[in-house]
Formats: sequence, C-alpha cells, structure tokens
Amino acid sequence: MKKVRINTEVIAKMSPCKDRFDNWKLNHFEANLTIKQFFKLKDITHSDKIWVATRLLSRTSLEIFAIDSAVSAQQHIDAYAYAAYAAAYAAYAAADTYAYAAYDTYAVTSADAYAYAASYAPADDDAKLKEQEGQLRVLEYLFENDEEEI
Repeated sequence: MKKVRINTEVIAKMSPCKDRFDNWKLNHFEANLTIKQFFKLKDITHSDKIWVATRLLSRTSLEIFAIDSAVSAQQHIDAYAYAAYAAAYAAYAAADTYAYAAYDTYAVTSADAYAYAASYAPADDDAKLKEQEGQLRVLEYLFENDEEEI
C-alpha cells in the first residue's frame, strides 16, 4: 500500500482554484492526512475530493478508475436516454392528437407530456451524491492496493 499524505504543500502543487485552496488553508492548513482521513472531511465537497485523489493516483489506477466511472455512468445514461425517448414520444403523441385543437388545450396536453416523460427519469434526487460516494470508495480501494509509483 502506497502511503499518500494530503497536506497544504501537496494541495498547492496541484494548482487548485483560489476559492477551494482558501477553504483548505482556512480549515486544514496544518493538516497532514491519509486518504481515508481526507475523504472523511465534511467541509470539502465530494467533487473536490475526487479532483485531488485523481491527481495522486498512479496511471494504472487512474485508468481503472476511469473505466469504473464510465461503466457506472452508462447506467445513468441509459435511464436518461429512455426519459428523453419518453419525452419525445409523449410530445409527438400530444402534437399528433391535438394538432387541430385550441392552443390552451395543447398547452395542457404538453404539460401532461412533460409529466409523463418525467415519470421515466431517475427518481433519486441524490443520484449524483450517491455516485460520488461510490467513486470515493473505489478511489480509497485503489489507494489501498496501489503499489505503483506515481
């Protein structure tokens, strides 16, 4: 297992944006954390944790992470593609059925079409957060098992 430490010097070398680096310095200037400790920080977003971690992985582990993320994303893409198909189908059906109807009637059916399409969208509002938590678990595993030098 590779011993990775995350501290101000390491973060500074990554050239983070000013706001994110100011947050780090304000809350963790003296910190010298393991990857597990870093992932447990509450005042650092999951996106920022992933940003830091991917810059510390070996190339091989980074490639594994990229493939894992792509496979995971495919599940979400399939759900959203079906929702888009449902929306297009509902809009087509509404337009075809009510082509000669009054405008206000069409507006109501259009709203119904959008509601129908939305019913096929992924229901979980926390999907992005859950995905990022899964990514952090994968990254933690990769760090624990990565013996390759960066």
